[in-house]
Amino acid sequence: MKLMKRIGAIVHLLASLVVLGGLTAFLTGYESRRIEELMSIEWVRIAVLVCVAIMALETLIAVIAAFAGKREPVSVHPGGNPNIEVTVDAVRSVAAKAAGEDDVMIEDVTARVRGRDNDELALRVDAIALAEQDLTALERMEARISRACEQMLGAGGVTCRMRFLPTKTVTSAKEASGE
Repeated sequence: MKLMKRIGAIVHLLASLVVLGGLTAFLTGYESRRIEELMSIEWVRIAVLVCVAIMALETLIAVIAAFAGKREPVSVHPGGNPNIEVTVDAVRSVAAKAAGEDDVMIEDVTARVRGRDNDELALRVDAIALAEQDLTALERMEARISRACEQMLGAGGVTCRMRFLPTKTVTSAKEASGE
C-alpha cells in the first residue's frame, strides 16, 4: 500500500508540474507562440488533458475523503457499553496524575480510542526522568497508570506505553579540517 501511495504521489506531482507549468507559461505570455505550436500537436494535447484529468480525479478523491472521513472518537465506552461514556480528556488527566512522581516530569499524554465498539484505549505517556532510575521503577509506573485507568473505566482494555525523553542534550562542536 505504501508503494501505491508513493507511485500516486509521484504521478500527481508530475501531472501538477505539467499543468501548472503550461498554464503559467500561457498566462504570462512567455513563449506563448511556442506553446500554441506545441498544443497543436495531438499527442501533447492528449498528454495535457490526461494530466488535467489526473489532477481533477485526485482532487475529487481528496474532497470525498475529507467529507466521508471518520471522526476521531472523543470518548471511550468501557466494556463496550454504549450507554457509558468516559471522555478521552478525563482518562488523560487520570493517567497524568497516576504517572506523576517527584523525580519524573510528564511531558505529554496522548490517548487514542480503539476497538470496534470504542471500548479500548491506547495511552502514550512521554516523561522525563529527572533522577537515575532503574527499569523496575519505570515498569511500576507503567503498571500504575494502567491500573488507575482501568479502575476509572471499570473495565480492562487500556494499553499504556511509556516513552522516556532525554533529560539533557549534549552538543558537541567539531572543527572541520581543511578549511
